[in-house]
Amino acid sequence: MTRSTRESFLARLHKPLGRPSTIINIPDPPEVDESIARLVAKDADLFAIFCDKAAATGMTIHQVTEQTLHESITARLREENVNTLSVCMADSQAMTHAVAQAGMQVQDWKALPGKAGLDRQFELDAGITDVHAAIAETGSLIYQSDAEHSRGMSLIVPWHIAIVKKSQIMADLIDFWNDRSSLDAQGMPASIAIITGPSKTADIEGVLITGVHGPAMVDVFVVEDQ
Repeated sequence: MTRSTRESFLARLHKPLGRPSTIINIPDPPEVDESIARLVAKDADLFAIFCDKAAATGMTIHQVTEQTLHESITARLREENVNTLSVCMADSQAMTHAVAQAGMQVQDWKALPGKAGLDRQFELDAGITDVHAAIAETGSLIYQSDAEHSRGMSLIVPWHIAIVKKSQIMADLIDFWNDRSSLDAQGMPASIAIITGPSKTADIEGVLITGVHGPAMVDVFVVEDQ
């Protein structure tokens, strides 16, 4: 909900109550003591911390360059004998071409509307996505759904392959939410997934099972920025 939409909605509620429709401006909160609020400093080696934390969650980490990215991913796909997959990226053309040239069938998740498009994703062997951010503190990926990013790619496919640019790695969620200034103009996305390792669940006896409610495998390709 944008600011103007929110103000319009609240004005309709305030009018019957005889209250002013103007939203009261709340003063800025006090400065946060960084030493208390943060476990990872902004000037730390975020790249190294993210890789260590992400690997500890069960993700497989690959360090690549832009020149070796496509070759590295297609080689990994061959290792797992992938036949069908989908690509959800802001600019998916080059990646789609690379995996198609490697002999894999790329399904267009946008070709079928609504539920039919999601149903098709249950038939895929893997999904390749970029991400909107990565969090060093927990080794997490931030993936938002929008016109180019299906929420099913982080929830449905058995194998999620995520591409992270080194410059996208942030210290923690404090930095992530502080950097959301564009939301006032664009509004919140339909969903924001914080992905910390493969899907895991446990029964009452504490037996941990991977891949029941989401991807059993998560590979992260961290790309050195040019």
